[in-house]
Amino acid sequence: LGKINRETKLSTFLGFGSGNCSMLIDKADSQVDIKVSSEIGMKMPPLAGAGIKAMLSQLSDREIDRILSESELKRFTPNSITKKSQYKREVISVRSEGIALDLEEYIEGLVAVAIPVRTYSETIQAAIWAVGLKRQLTEEKLLNAKHYLSGIEKEINQRIISNTG
Repeated sequence: LGKINRETKLSTFLGFGSGNCSMLIDKADSQVDIKVSSEIGMKMPPLAGAGIKAMLSQLSDREIDRILSESELKRFTPNSITKKSQYKREVISVRSEGIALDLEEYIEGLVAVAIPVRTYSETIQAAIWAVGLKRQLTEEKLLNAKHYLSGIEKEINQRIISNTG
């Protein structure tokens, strides 16, 4: 997390989830004056934020459908996705692209980029996400964060494979 934090200058988080329950388990706060911060142990709302999309992308379509049928898509901001079919398309896109975005969908003024972290477990999913203020993340900085996290995702998942196999 520290490496991502230093490279992107964004607050960085690690979360684990199971079904529609997710929790923040580690963080590296940004060193800039105005930053985004959350508490370790915080439970995240179901279907909110880039980290959740990254976690859900690791599930089967059937499991995603089950979670969507049991959950409500809340309108947190004007940018929130409230149609289940559109939300599922976003999650499927994360599965193929390896990157999830939250462009002020969960909290107005905040932008997040997330990557799935493979746990190789059917019951636990993980994700790492970097969050910053919209005014901090120009289009170019957002693109750089996406590229950096894509590379890190491969590195992290390779480490997990070598340590489990």
